[in-house]
Amino acid sequence: MGRRAGWCAAAGLAALLGSPAAGADRVVEGELLRVDLGKRLIVVRPSSGAPREVDVRISAATVLSASGRALRLEELKTGERVVAACDGAQTSACTALRVRTGPARSAVPPAPRSP
Repeated sequence: MGRRAGWCAAAGLAALLGSPAAGADRVVEGELLRVDLGKRLIVVRPSSGAPREVDVRISAATVLSASGRALRLEELKTGERVVAACDGAQTSACTALRVRTGPARSAVPPAPRSP
């Protein structure tokens, strides 16, 4: 991905999540694999990079939403696309500040088009 395309993708995610850079250390975007209600944890397979799983902890302060509507953790469905703004370094786990979910076309902004 070129610098311009990378910047455009980052800007799109920032708009989508309400400026994840404000307090967020990273953004995790991909497929929701598992929801663990007991541990308040979701497992996401990122759509880019090496195939791996990222544990995303859901705290009491985490905002969950879909199509502008607030969600409860119990309402998340495996297989959905999610975008999470996280507080945490580039490791296999992070704590989410915000999570947005929905079909691929609504959870993740479209790729920028070349002029």
